[in-house]
Amino acid sequence: MKKTAPLLQVENLTKHFPIQKSLFDKLVFRDGRFRMISQTVYALNGVDLAIQRGETLALVGESGCGKSTLAKTITGLHEPTRGRILYGGKEIGVLKSRDRRPFQRKIQIVFQDPFSSLNPRKKVLSIIKKPMDIHENVPKKDRPARVLDLLEKVGMDPAYAQRYPHQFSGGQRQRIGIARALACDRNWSLRTNPFPPWMSPFRPRSSICSWISRKNST
Repeated sequence: MKKTAPLLQVENLTKHFPIQKSLFDKLVFRDGRFRMISQTVYALNGVDLAIQRGETLALVGESGCGKSTLAKTITGLHEPTRGRILYGGKEIGVLKSRDRRPFQRKIQIVFQDPFSSLNPRKKVLSIIKKPMDIHENVPKKDRPARVLDLLEKVGMDPAYAQRYPHQFSGGQRQRIGIARALACDRNWSLRTNPFPPWMSPFRPRSSICSWISRKNST
């Protein structure tokens, strides 16, 4: 029986951030002479993981351990220092911006801070519709109806489409971010703490999880 390649695979993924300092901050006097020093934050060091279609992986760790950095590096928001990122057996970490577009359509991210990830000047309709405008995966005339359907799927009143982000609670803004991530025909989604403690633990959260699970298994 032929073994199926993982939907997403990461091999030895590493991300280092050099600390930017002024010339005088880098200059130190040591062992009788002036030396230039540089400092680096080692956010990711040799991460390996593989996720099959229909699987869910929970990455748990303390604040600042690199969970969000891993998500951003996989999606291309950060350039990896070294390592490989494969999607469907194809290496995508080396692709140029234009060549990554098909991959970016299939994988979406839900950010940890819902307020900072939503444009405060745009209504919810425009925010959720934006991925469809970019990737053109839904006919233009059908996009508003698709937005209303997504709002309902994540447990929100479709009438909220005409409101702005500041008019919602933190949990509601997080659900708007989830709806936006689901707007594309994605095969995989990354969520950096999408269900924080202050979000209702009852019907909205459980219904969203079960609906996403059904979508992932198809």
